[in-house]
Amino acid sequence: MSNRYWVSGSGSWSDDDNHWATSSGGSGGDGNLPTSSDDVFFDANSFDGADQTVTHDVNVEVASISWSGATNTPTLAGSTWFYIHGSLTLISGMVYSSTGEINLDGTGSQTFTTGGHSFSCKILINSVDGDTDCTIVGDVTTDSVFGVYDGTCDFGNYNLTAENIEFSRSETTFGSSNVTATGSFAGFGFYTGGIVNMGSGTWTLNDQSGDWYVSGGTINSGTSTIEFTQPYCFFSSGGQTYNDILFTGGSVSRIENNFTVNNITFGGVEVGGYTPEYYIKGGTEITVLGDFTCSGSVGVVPYFYGELNNGSRFTLIKSGGSVECDYIELESSNATGGAHWYAGDNSTDSGNNRGWIFTDRKYPLPPFSS
Repeated sequence: MSNRYWVSGSGSWSDDDNHWATSSGGSGGDGNLPTSSDDVFFDANSFDGADQTVTHDVNVEVASISWSGATNTPTLAGSTWFYIHGSLTLISGMVYSSTGEINLDGTGSQTFTTGGHSFSCKILINSVDGDTDCTIVGDVTTDSVFGVYDGTCDFGNYNLTAENIEFSRSETTFGSSNVTATGSFAGFGFYTGGIVNMGSGTWTLNDQSGDWYVSGGTINSGTSTIEFTQPYCFFSSGGQTYNDILFTGGSVSRIENNFTVNNITFGGVEVGGYTPEYYIKGGTEITVLGDFTCSGSVGVVPYFYGELNNGSRFTLIKSGGSVECDYIELESSNATGGAHWYAGDNSTDSGNNRGWIFTDRKYPLPPFSS
């Protein structure tokens, strides 16, 4: 393992004759191009003027990259890929315009320090042998994919925003982080072998036609909140247990697979001119431990429809207490478990429902005072 230092300002990554030295401030030389076993440094002797640019014009595979100590606000540009077996350290005093995919695929411990930058590339944590422990330092924002496919990843309390966020064969831990999937094809994917500790923050799906898709793995929801803020979202629960779930995007939401939730709220407010509609696959069982909340208003009546699956309704289960709704429309549903399910005086029974009481809850009148 050797150290490689960038020197002489602007240039192309592949130009070892002029830009890669074996010591800080040294001279470039043939054969100095960093390899997979080399640690790469951009430091105070790398740039001799303001706004100079390093352009990576070849795929880069190195042990680590550090920009700590670099001065004069340099720019990193290019579109080729990075394969980094150790840590990647960026600084706020640089411009990150690279669109090349970042692969953190080492062994042992590594740190990704974002420097507060927003990225336009895939960022993938993919351990070579499953033993990588990756620590995130700084918020991560990219308009592409963020994926943890092997090893472990610890976000602390930093936030994550990406178009698609995926987990498999790994364990990822969040503290009070807010995690947001946003963009043209936004979604969350949870796959075989992935363990996700959601923490206490808010997980937001902020895209029309966005997906929350669980096909495997384990989700530990902690005290987190999941919010679907846009119409036409799809929630495939994967049989997991969740803390709080909010559907606030209006229009059509589709829900399938059994799940348990602490509190669940179905928005009753028109969004973008659309009245909320909730299509729940027949046979789906939703077990509510705390509160089930949904009420519309005059002219805005949320519609719950059980998409029949071999004649099965969807089922809402709550073991005790009362659920009180109003201004909703129900079709092909079953409300059970021991709780009293009051649809409300202004709600509509569109058929094939069981267990609902289509009135308001009638509270006993207080006794007359003497």
